[in-house]
Amino acid sequence: MARPSRFLLFSAICLWTVAAATIAFSTIERGSASGITTPTTLVVKSQEDWHRIWARHASVRTPTPSPPRIDFSKEIVIAVFAGAQTTGGFTVEITAIEESAGLMRVTYRESGLPPGSLLTQAITQPYHLVRIPRVEGLIVFERHMSQD
Repeated sequence: MARPSRFLLFSAICLWTVAAATIAFSTIERGSASGITTPTTLVVKSQEDWHRIWARHASVRTPTPSPPRIDFSKEIVIAVFAGAQTTGGFTVEITAIEESAGLMRVTYRESGLPPGSLLTQAITQPYHLVRIPRVEGLIVFERHMSQD
């Protein structure tokens, strides 16, 4: 049973370069202070999930802001949380979202400062939240690392 599933995923990836379409996205919020402290990637498709995730994410702010309005009949939220970092200088950014053959790939980059750089001695939690038109199907995340 695992073979057909792997074959289908492999086939979809092979077709990627032939027919990939770029999906436009807009940033909801990006920063370095989140209540979500473990590395996490999320696809949010409902108002209930959005309110729950936002409450956890924004719990480090006083007062806790209300979640931005999302029309989940037309949009979904893609979220990347890099987890707790022991110093400043770390970032995470969703760089591309592409769809091909019913498979959507979210590419994101995590980066930090080169060794020896002066860093803020504070715990940070880099994150990036974006909205895209509502889609159904499999969404996969691809992480890239870099040092600025």
